[in-house]
Amino acid sequence: DDTVESEGLWRGVILTLCLAWASQFSVIKQIYNSSELLDPSMYSAIRFSICGIIFSPAIFRAIYWKKGKAKEAELSYKDGLYYNPRNPYLMQSWAVMLEKQGNIRRAKKMLTESVRANPSHAASWVALARINQREGSLSAARDCYSMAVDADPKAYVALQAWGVLESEDGNVRIARELYRRSWEASK
Repeated sequence: DDTVESEGLWRGVILTLCLAWASQFSVIKQIYNSSELLDPSMYSAIRFSICGIIFSPAIFRAIYWKKGKAKEAELSYKDGLYYNPRNPYLMQSWAVMLEKQGNIRRAKKMLTESVRANPSHAASWVALARINQREGSLSAARDCYSMAVDADPKAYVALQAWGVLESEDGNVRIARELYRRSWEASK
């Protein structure tokens, strides 16, 4: 089947590119350094181009999701996590997609796995906090916002979202302080 062959080829290409990225493209760098014909300034451009190719599945996921092709998007996420099972960006964005589909339990589980594997990923903490907040678990939401800010003190989105929680809960003084910190962090 042509589809299976092209998927296998695509997976192999992604794996090769990821391995090259992980090795900091030492082979390419040696070629550039030893060649009089190649401009060394192009090394970075090539690296970033390859990075774009690596992240193109994320673009496809967004396109699939926007076109209502949730199954294709989910398969794309699964493929990504197969090659990088601890990728917090994939886990967090997949969880957001699941939440938008109404699958809150699965989204919360995915975010919990993400913060367990990557406690420094502020965006996953914020996404988990927002789910807890919508469920009325304000204490759990506050804990998640706090973890997001601990993970990244410049996470102005976390500070702002936490401020909204405090404002809605009637804690205006705390909300103002969080908004101030958010503004400072965004500079």
